[in-house]
Formats: sequence, C-alpha cells, structure tokens
Amino acid sequence: MPTADQNIYVRRSSDHVTVWSGKTLRNTDNYPLTTQGQALFEAAVLAGNHSGITASNGGTVAAGVAPTLTIPNPPVQGYAAYDVKIQAETAASNVNFSGTPGDVTTREFFQNSSHYADFAFTGMPVSDGNYTIILRAKTTSGTDTTIVDLIINNGTPFQVSIPPTGGGLTTVTVSGKAFQAGDNTLRFRGNTNNAGLDYIRITHPASA
Repeated sequence: MPTADQNIYVRRSSDHVTVWSGKTLRNTDNYPLTTQGQALFEAAVLAGNHSGITASNGGTVAAGVAPTLTIPNPPVQGYAAYDVKIQAETAASNVNFSGTPGDVTTREFFQNSSHYADFAFTGMPVSDGNYTIILRAKTTSGTDTTIVDLIINNGTPFQVSIPPTGGGLTTVTVSGKAFQAGDNTLRFRGNTNNAGLDYIRITHPASA
C-alpha cells in the first residue's frame, strides 16, 4: 500500500482562512495525486477517515475522529514530582512561636478565623487537582476534634479536622486539591478549638 506524508490545512468555511495545520498519511492508491483524488481525500479526512493527524503544535487527532476548527492540545511535557515542606515559623502569620524554627517547633494557637498563617508555594509543576496537602499539627484538647480552615489562592475556605492530640503532634493528609502551575498561596486559619501548626507540606506525583 503506497503512502505519502500529506499536509492538512483546516480552514473556516466562511472565509477559507487556515485555522491550524498538520500532517497525516495518504494512501495514494485510494486517493491518487489528482484533482479528483484530492477531493476524495479531503472529504475522507473531514469525515474522520484518516490514520491520525499530527498538528503543528504536536497535538494529535486520533484515527477515526473528524478534525474540528479547534487545534488539538499539545502533548503535556514531563515534570518531576513536587514535594515541598514549609515550616509554620517561616510563614507570614499573626500567631506566635517560641524556639528555633524547624520540626517540632509550632506556631500556637490558632483559635478562630482571626488567627492565620500564609504559605507561599512556588514552582508547582501543573494545574490540576492531584495535589496532596499534609499538615503536622497539634491540639490542646484530648477529647474534642479541632477544626481549621485552608484557603487556596484566596478561594473558598474548606475545613480540615484535626483529631484530639492533647498537646502531641499528629499528621493530617488532605488529597485531591487543585493548584495552578507556578506560584500559589495557602492560608491556614483557625476555626474551632485550639490548633498548633508545625509545618505544611504539599506533594504531587511526577508525570507518567
């Protein structure tokens, strides 16, 4: 079966302006390099009868799928796993701490919505909802759950429950949170009962 690379130009029917371009393979037995063969080939591609189209930006239209005026998305570039931990003592906060910044030292106590700490996470690899937030925190109560608020990029607060620790530290994991690629802010804010905060860590798996 003789084949040849064939340029594809997707044009608007209203003014015939090329919206995007790409390449596919052409069976020159079925679609000979003649005026009639060209017309048949174009009709086939518009109906999705092609072996796959690679757009100029690297995006693809799968075989059997009719191209549209929207250029396919380019392939996602690979990225490494993201894993950044920020100590509460280095965040911008109106809650005090004592001692040397580092693990175990905590800002305390976040008692209500007037108490907060703002964290700046930079260089996040991708915009999606596959980020995991890990809090290391403690409560003063040994019996009651403590509620805190987290706020991503000044968005809608969502609540996180910290089990009673009676002064000891515990780790709370919140999965499936959305951040944008690049730089983001995360606010930790008091809500109900007393919380002390050691650090916040955010992770994201590497691309496949």
